[in-house]
Amino acid sequence: MTSQLVESNRTILDSSPLLISVLIKTYNEERHIAGAIESALAGIAPYAGEVVVADSGSTDATVAIAQRYPIRVVQLAEAQDRSCGASAQLAFQHSVGRFVYLMDGDMVLNAEFVHQAITYLGSHPDVAGVGGSIREMCIVNHEFRRRSSRR
Repeated sequence: MTSQLVESNRTILDSSPLLISVLIKTYNEERHIAGAIESALAGIAPYAGEVVVADSGSTDATVAIAQRYPIRVVQLAEAQDRSCGASAQLAFQHSVGRFVYLMDGDMVLNAEFVHQAITYLGSHPDVAGVGGSIREMCIVNHEFRRRSSRR
């Protein structure tokens, strides 16, 4: 899998390790990406952190919108490399945080979840990860109705 680093407005990271990396995987998410990025930036604001957007070759304005933010934007160089996990792997390869949170480009991150997760993981070094719940906001068909009814 090859990738290219898309220039963004982010500041150069210093050599110290960051506490958290929020990884956002995208493909044609121009309608949602700003909200996803803004929620991720709000979630990491109290911490040393970064946001990495990994795009799977969007043909819309996803990358251009993402580049407006002080984040790292990377993109698959070859469309044939696109797969279910390719952008997640790409984001991970370009992240440096001690903790990693992965989300889709149409999701909004709850800042309180970030705080609770970091607090828990920081005080339980024997735990590898924590999970939250996803609340569907756009119920457009039977599958999404079923998902939203499960807790």
